[in-house]
Amino acid sequence: MSKTLICVNVLDNVNAQVYGSHCNEWFRLGRNTHDEFILFHPNRLSIDNARNQAADLALRLECDYLFFLDDDMILSPNTYQSLKRCDADIAQALTFIRGYPFHCMAFKKGTEPGILEYYDDYHQWIRPNGIFGAEAVGFACVLIKCETLKKINKPYFITSTQSTEDVYFCIKLRNKLRDEVEIVVDTNVPTGHLLHPEIVSQSNVKELREKIKKMMPDEESDKKDRGARYLKECKHQFHE
Repeated sequence: MSKTLICVNVLDNVNAQVYGSHCNEWFRLGRNTHDEFILFHPNRLSIDNARNQAADLALRLECDYLFFLDDDMILSPNTYQSLKRCDADIAQALTFIRGYPFHCMAFKKGTEPGILEYYDDYHQWIRPNGIFGAEAVGFACVLIKCETLKKINKPYFITSTQSTEDVYFCIKLRNKLRDEVEIVVDTNVPTGHLLHPEIVSQSNVKELREKIKKMMPDEESDKKDRGARYLKECKHQFHE
């Protein structure tokens, strides 16, 4: 039996679809697992502050896993169980970024040293078990082994002009452990990422890209969430 801290950083009112999805997940956790769960839901903290507090609490309570779940994520049934079966240091449920052109929220090594690229060609790298490895992932829906937290120094998460807090954590861990750390994406349990009021998911991401591309000039796409400019600045500059 494992002990898991679940952190949902509630930044605003929770959408009804999201609330129902999370309730379904909690019900399945209680019915289908024997694990122990602790729910931590801070109100309107900055994302890096919330994640750092959750990490400290998970270690203090001697948890085995830390499960980050954003308040705009719609889950596939039994997401937690599937992520746990990955047995990786960091396992993300397949998620698309909430912003045109809806890149996959996973990153791979770029053609230039120290540069990350979007993992939009992930389909060709999926293993028979439905997962693929990544250099870094976003933490909108992710399960982390708490043992990894003990291997790096605080602060675990920092949001900076060069990186978001989740990419910072992945790169910091990579710099310390190199290829010893395993980061994967689980395509067996894809998420839905709430838009306004649409949801971007594996089932509609292609159609959304085509729809929004027709509505905006090409130069506008780089101004959205995590554009190409962001990735060029996201270098391996994080050290202990």
